[in-house]
Amino acid sequence: MSFFLIWTLFIVVAVWMLMIRPQRRRMLEHHALMAGLRAGDEVVTAGGIHGRVERVDDEVVHLEIAPATVVRVVKRAIARNLSADQRVDGPDLDGPDLDGPDGRGGL
Repeated sequence: MSFFLIWTLFIVVAVWMLMIRPQRRRMLEHHALMAGLRAGDEVVTAGGIHGRVERVDDEVVHLEIAPATVVRVVKRAIARNLSADQRVDGPDLDGPDLDGPDGRGGL
């Protein structure tokens, strides 16, 4: 009987660690992404449309996808904020030179 209880507890913990916890983390990251949207950000929608945020309303984002072409997109459809990625990751201007020691190219 105790073996069955221990095995069941192990399965529950494994499911929580492998499925519920990562999904919760992704959900919190997406909520932070939506809350951090502002005019001028370059974003990509879940459908793969690239655009620049013109205006942010409660549930709708106005994206300029071409000059003088603005579309309305549900805020939840924004998959990635490219401007925020550049602000966080940014180019490493003082980092190592990837051209190699002879300057002819990398690896």
